[in-house]
Amino acid sequence: MKKTIYIFSVLFLLCAGALKGQAENTLTAVVTPTDGQHFTVELGLANTDAFISFQADLVLPEGVTLQENSLQTTARLSGLTVEASMVSSNRVRVVGYSNTNTNITAGSGKMLSLVLVTREDVELNSAALTLRNLLFTKANYEEIILMGSTVDLVTGETVEGDLNGDGILTTADVSLLVEKVMAGATGTKYDINKDGRVSVSDVTAMVNILLKQ
Repeated sequence: MKKTIYIFSVLFLLCAGALKGQAENTLTAVVTPTDGQHFTVELGLANTDAFISFQADLVLPEGVTLQENSLQTTARLSGLTVEASMVSSNRVRVVGYSNTNTNITAGSGKMLSLVLVTREDVELNSAALTLRNLLFTKANYEEIILMGSTVDLVTGETVEGDLNGDGILTTADVSLLVEKVMAGATGTKYDINKDGRVSVSDVTAMVNILLKQ
């Protein structure tokens, strides 16, 4: 059985206008799991234009939110102030700007990453994430607007009882389930025996699955 994987790559072409020597810039988004509930979004930029600011909205699937203080930037955004926050119940806005006209210089590579978290009562068998309001500003204050796009988030084959998302069922998953039972968790992913509640019976059911491997 394969490890559950959520991954998508999104390519957007930024058009500088119908001018001679038209520049082409590409924004790339990749999502990968970090455990059973969290996954990391990485935004990268391959650009022939230099930019001094940008904005992007991430419209999230139901039950998915931004993990606080998870935003990390790379050297590509040195000199820019970058912020990410939930602006509505299902939308993350990421903005970057410079008070000194510092550029995101031409080149390619990752700009930033942030972590999204899924509620415990939500199972993402399939979902969509939409990027909207994509705006980059050049040093001469010319604005380049990207077309919004929606991409599917597709799950691979899952391992029954794999709560920590490492692709295998081990005693670590049993320990995690015990913690969730003691904490009064209600997520369907912890209802191993599918009786509609999370209890010590689910721990027993998981141990039985583990012993049969």
